[in-house]
Amino acid sequence: MTGWRQQIHRQPEFGFEEKETSAFVASKLAGYGLEVHTGIGRTGVLGILKKGSGSASIGLRADMDALKIKEQNRFAHVSQRDGLMHACGHDGHTTMLLGAASELAREGNFNGTVYFIFQPAEEHGLGAKAMIADGLFERWQMDEIYAMHNLPGLPAGSFCDEIRLDHGQ
Repeated sequence: MTGWRQQIHRQPEFGFEEKETSAFVASKLAGYGLEVHTGIGRTGVLGILKKGSGSASIGLRADMDALKIKEQNRFAHVSQRDGLMHACGHDGHTTMLLGAASELAREGNFNGTVYFIFQPAEEHGLGAKAMIADGLFERWQMDEIYAMHNLPGLPAGSFCDEIRLDHGQ
């Protein structure tokens, strides 16, 4: 997983331009045996994993886009795209959700469906709207949806279980 994150970090893409990232995600999901849908909300990806005959479903969401910031790090996997970087951790979010998909596909001891939602364009607030407008919730029924985001400033090893953001919706 470290290699995946570093690969994504090296090739950051701005909102609705996540073509390489989306292709990488879709390839990984297909390799795990998931049903894969691409181009949702332009560059979004959805992976579907079904186990057993249960009707329960859950959505797990990560964001994929980068920021227009010049990276000043010097590590080996520094951004190779001048003026773009994963400064907000979306490379990590994408990787963690891919890791969850891999483990659940391999070890999934559940009875139902997991939808892995890889959202584009989170940084300018349009990616989720584009996926919804493209029929995400009409085409696929989810009982619950969870998202994860890093939160700089929390002490290492701590977890904040709920943050509500009001974006006028």
